[in-house]
Amino acid sequence: MRFYAHSPARRTRQIVADVLMLLWIGVWVYAGRQVHDTVEGLRAPADSITSAGRSVNGALTGAGDQAGQIPLVGDQLRTWLTQAAGSGTTLEQAGTSMADTVDTLALGLGLATALVPILIVLSVWLWVRVRFVRNATRSQRFIDAGEDL
Repeated sequence: MRFYAHSPARRTRQIVADVLMLLWIGVWVYAGRQVHDTVEGLRAPADSITSAGRSVNGALTGAGDQAGQIPLVGDQLRTWLTQAAGSGTTLEQAGTSMADTVDTLALGLGLATALVPILIVLSVWLWVRVRFVRNATRSQRFIDAGEDL
């Protein structure tokens, strides 16, 4: 199998094209990673919401436990505070859901940023390279066979 041309000028162009293809891939992988990291930075508010929900839930549950010790109205206060603590749980779940959405979005945008340009150029480059290798291999087999015109 013949990967590069015999002609020095054409071989040099092929090697340069191969190196440029590798650089193209590297640049777009880097760009995709940067997009991923930038979008992932938007997760901070989601983490804050999750933390706030956890704090609200813990504080209201603790207050409900303390209020439950008050004579006559303690049980009613505990019920109200425990129900209010549910809003903290809802807030925590919303923050977790938002964080998951940001993670998914960061991954999708990072992959799309890298893969779309890579696949477009790679498909053209592969088509040209495979066509050359097939033709060069076929030609070399013909020469090696010693067939005479």
